[in-house]
Amino acid sequence: MITGSHIDHSTGVAVLDSGAIINMNYAAASKDRKDAPTKVYRPAQDENGKVQGVVAAWGENNLYPQSRMELIEKDTELPSLLDFKARMLVGKGVMVFKHAGYTDDGQELLVPAPNDNEDAMAFLMKRSTKRWLREASVDLNHFFNIFPEFITSLRHNIITDIYHQEATDCRWEEMDESGVIRQCWINADWENYKSRYTVVRPVIEKDAPDVMARMKAAAPRENHNFIYPVSYPTPGRKYYQLPHHDGFFESGWYDVAQAIPEFKKYLMQNQMQIKYHVEIDEAWWEKRYPGFFEKPVDEQKQLMNTELQRFNDFLTGAKKAGKTLMSFMNWDKDAQSHRGYWKITELKDQQKDGKYIEDSREASMHKLRALGLDPTIAGMGPGRDNASAGSGSDKWAAIKMYLAGLHAMRETLLEPLEFIFEYNGWKEQGLVPRFVDHPFFFTTTASEKPLLNDNPNPKP
Repeated sequence: MITGSHIDHSTGVAVLDSGAIINMNYAAASKDRKDAPTKVYRPAQDENGKVQGVVAAWGENNLYPQSRMELIEKDTELPSLLDFKARMLVGKGVMVFKHAGYTDDGQELLVPAPNDNEDAMAFLMKRSTKRWLREASVDLNHFFNIFPEFITSLRHNIITDIYHQEATDCRWEEMDESGVIRQCWINADWENYKSRYTVVRPVIEKDAPDVMARMKAAAPRENHNFIYPVSYPTPGRKYYQLPHHDGFFESGWYDVAQAIPEFKKYLMQNQMQIKYHVEIDEAWWEKRYPGFFEKPVDEQKQLMNTELQRFNDFLTGAKKAGKTLMSFMNWDKDAQSHRGYWKITELKDQQKDGKYIEDSREASMHKLRALGLDPTIAGMGPGRDNASAGSGSDKWAAIKMYLAGLHAMRETLLEPLEFIFEYNGWKEQGLVPRFVDHPFFFTTTASEKPLLNDNPNPKP
């Protein structure tokens, strides 16, 4: 360990006794995670003893959702902001409505019909269904993918239950020659995969025109558990969609947000003034030490300590006369410019009030943008000069605009329930499941109320 320094390998931040902050651009990549298998087996009651399948990897190491959750849980804002989005998506829940046509401007006419079909309403009011709705909303906002499991009756004539399978546990089997995903593999610990803990469920081919007829025609002893694939679409993704907020991690803003409290904690504990900010390109580690990310974690840490010691030794005497600095650059053919692997910035303001480091407000604003949240709804976030985030009218307008924009995501979450309504024959009765928002959002503000003339016949 470098004398008088602090290195946090979980965040990729180092503070040296020379008064330098070093961001090693190391945390968000989660390179120390091992790979999860993509060719898997499970015990089976057949003559071969095993069933084999090739899983479509979710991320480079098949552990994308696990890696992202690990980073989200370390953040002070992301869990609450994602929970807010999930709660707004669900509203007060789902109720049975009767479809009564459309207005001239294309609005769907819906009449509350909780008593028109007791079975339909009872299905939506089941504890298991309401729990599925909450859990599915959380996964949909985190990953843009959900894996609802349907359970059919003995003779497959109705779907009796819907349950939530955690997105972190589920992996699609690779498509067959016709482009259809046939099975979903479920395991609660992909990182330490064991075949005996794997469950395989058939996947409903929801776009097939005769899918419901084929399901109902199945023999009573055939499988009664099915996974219905649901996702919010993003371009170019065949198996797993990529949530829009993923750019917050890949762009480096997550690292900035995590580095700031680490800097402040160290400074408060050591009363140290920061003089330099050193930024190291992630590619530097591979360039300096070939095969760096394939080495054991302990060896990676030892190499980082060695490199940081060199920075520390140099910067401790950086103001001595005649000091010479050599930096490495490489020609980037795509950008047609030279690329520097690291950069040293001298920080002019050395007061320990936060001015000398990246402003946490900037990172928070990028976070809100990535999540699609108006800061007037969620608040401006941490940082200075954030005492106010807009007036009450601004918040009211923003929340209504946000609710209006939830339509496409709500359609995604309703899709499995609409399939069930059609499968169970409730759609034939004109019944549909629809979200209900809190009555509070249907009231009007003073500025939205019509203006009234107290004296319709004023004297001239």
